[in-house]
Amino acid sequence: MTGSTESSDSDVEVSVVSAATIIQLQKQIQLLKHESRDSTRTMVALRGEFALRTEQLDAKQAELDHVIKEALAEISSLRIQHDKQMEQAVAQISSLENKLILAGQQLIESLECGICANEIQNPATLRDCGHTFCRNCLMEWFSKAQDKFMAANPGYDPLERFENLTVSQAYATIHELVISNGVRDIKLKNALPLSNYPPYECPFCRTLARSSPLCVFALDALHHQVITMAGLPVKQENGNHEDHNVSWNKFFVK
Repeated sequence: MTGSTESSDSDVEVSVVSAATIIQLQKQIQLLKHESRDSTRTMVALRGEFALRTEQLDAKQAELDHVIKEALAEISSLRIQHDKQMEQAVAQISSLENKLILAGQQLIESLECGICANEIQNPATLRDCGHTFCRNCLMEWFSKAQDKFMAANPGYDPLERFENLTVSQAYATIHELVISNGVRDIKLKNALPLSNYPPYECPFCRTLARSSPLCVFALDALHHQVITMAGLPVKQENGNHEDHNVSWNKFFVK
């Protein structure tokens, strides 16, 4: 009896423990179910948030792609415009260079001596007509005219008729007489410097030169600059303004 009583008590205790355990496990199961439902709801919410974020990112990506496409199109358009502008600029520069070259050639040609047909060296400008020649060329031209006149007039003396006047003053005086009285008087005709003075004519227009040429220093400087830029040799005579005037004294008496 004692043995069966102990066995029965033991079974009761096991049953009590088992029931408590089962109850505890059931509570845990219920708790896990609640947690599972909460996790499911959280997962659903997260999936919805993820889908929304994905949609927003796709929209931003599409917008960014559109901006990039427009930027690339603008860059391409600007590049085309730049290329056209560069072509126009190169064409304008080329045209300007050609114009400058032509202007330089024309300027050099305008500085060409009408006697030697080369670039003018040491310009000498005739006062009466304004034409300019090489100093040495013009002196040689006047020397030939003087030699020819001296050969035809061996007794030539520019001061013979006007002892107290310079040639230019005498010419001016007689010129006024010619204007007022005409040249019908044979003595007046013979007194004209034109007939008793070497005919130093401009090689270009044949205008009579009545006084020594001018040394235009500004023209001389311009000539040197143009010749130097053109890469042509520049020949500079020694001497100053006084030397220039003295060199013409054998043709034009002061």
